Amino acid sequence: MRGPSFMEVRAGRESGAPLYTGTLEKGQFQRFTKKALFLSVERPRNVVVKVDGLQTALGPSGTLKVAGAKTVSG
Repeated sequence: MRGPSFMEVRAGRESGAPLYTGTLEKGQFQRFTKKALFLSVERPRNVVVKVDGLQTALGPSGTLKVAGAKTVSG
């Protein structure tokens, strides 16, 4: 949202099947509807993540594990 960032999203856990791999450009978004996801973001300050419509902070490592969600947007 604030600038480009390489992002990888996997189903369930870090070793799960890749759902998205690429650079998210400023203004772009991706939406995922899996209940469990693992997100890895190269520049976490550039990305806003929402889980079920609520903004969720990425840690300084740029990773986030989501379980039980209905919708995740990054």
